[in-house]
Amino acid sequence: MSRDNSRLVWSDEQGGAVGNKPSKQKRKDSKPKKGGGMARGGFPNDGIVRVCREKSGRGGKTVTVLYGVPGSAADRKSLLKELKQRCGCGGSVQDAFLEIQGDQREVILTFLEEKGIPAKPAGG
Repeated sequence: MSRDNSRLVWSDEQGGAVGNKPSKQKRKDSKPKKGGGMARGGFPNDGIVRVCREKSGRGGKTVTVLYGVPGSAADRKSLLKELKQRCGCGGSVQDAFLEIQGDQREVILTFLEEKGIPAKPAGG
């Protein structure tokens, strides 16, 4: 195709748009989005369960998250079942932490204290 028959559609050499006009299209930042606390680091591995309330990255829903739960996967699953019955709500086991629906921090801290599991509130 010869240059006489072609029409310039897009070129970064001329300001990024047709006819040397600056582009009005917004560029997306290449920053990765935060994971909403799904892979929370920074908690020491000292055997104390951290009970946090999180809301970001969950569509505005509040979730109580337990970090540093000791034991095997089967132990965490049975603990989750007891917590869901005690709180009267749903929940799930993630890789290294438990999620309980709603703001259940006080109920969970009391329950863990009764079970003899060291726990403390974390976050705001």
